[in-house]
Amino acid sequence: LGVPIRVDDYLKRVPRGANSRGVVDKCCFLQSDLDEAVCLQVNMSGEEDAEIVFSVQGDDADVLIARLPRDIADRIASILSEIYADEDDPNSLRLPRQFLINAHGMRGSPPRGKMTTFGLRELIASGGAAYINSLVNFVGRRGDLFAYLREIEVLICDWLSTAYPKVLSDIQHDNINYYGNKPPYIGDEEMIAPRIVVSWQLGNEPHVDPKDSGVSVVVWVVDVNNIDLDMAPPDWRFIIQNLRTEVDGKRRDGVSIQLFHGIVIIYDGKKVRHATSIPFDDRYTRFGVFHGSTNPRGYKKHRPV
Repeated sequence: LGVPIRVDDYLKRVPRGANSRGVVDKCCFLQSDLDEAVCLQVNMSGEEDAEIVFSVQGDDADVLIARLPRDIADRIASILSEIYADEDDPNSLRLPRQFLINAHGMRGSPPRGKMTTFGLRELIASGGAAYINSLVNFVGRRGDLFAYLREIEVLICDWLSTAYPKVLSDIQHDNINYYGNKPPYIGDEEMIAPRIVVSWQLGNEPHVDPKDSGVSVVVWVVDVNNIDLDMAPPDWRFIIQNLRTEVDGKRRDGVSIQLFHGIVIIYDGKKVRHATSIPFDDRYTRFGVFHGSTNPRGYKKHRPV
């Protein structure tokens, strides 16, 4: 059972000073985020069909943790490895590097990694829409960008339609104001949202997403060619700072979720203060795939007929 608490109240309760550890680029995650006595630790990496739900009192902001079937997670990781591969890789799609960091301007550059938006960018006052990374197709030895984006969308959409149909319906409903301006790589029947945001090796500061207008789904995967997928770094975490929990009569301020290949987290980024930590072991190539009820620029300002 979770209860949101004020960030200021949270920070007063968390030990600092000697109990902190630096990460990179002036970003610091507190050692207490790994301390069971202070922050609730959640690890589902050893469970095949587990699900955890934090029901938030007094607010429609439940946090749900699940996992994708292994074959779906493996395929998404394989696709993203080719999209993000260096140009000298024989399987690379050879996307220009600047295409893969276009999402940084939305909230300032993250401390580490890349964020990339594919799909709808904004609605245009005179009608129609502008797109990003989805007007020009890029073709590699084993596939092309449009086909890969469509496959990711269909894989996650099909899984959501069976596992969490209400979540899928809510996100689709929250995105109805894109007025039919879907990206060229997808059809309405398989579309979760009119854009995908992908992260690569991401670590970021604790934050909320004020432009979110509902629930979001994030899937994390690891490059299948990396070292043992079942041994994710224990300090690779998704941290929710302003969620107070009571489990077995013990109250803790904050939830620290172990990330691993195939984990899915469903949450409202406007209501929970969250961050992704950066593991010291950087041998894993880590990706996140975000679909949500966020409004690209122009959704509210321009309403084409």
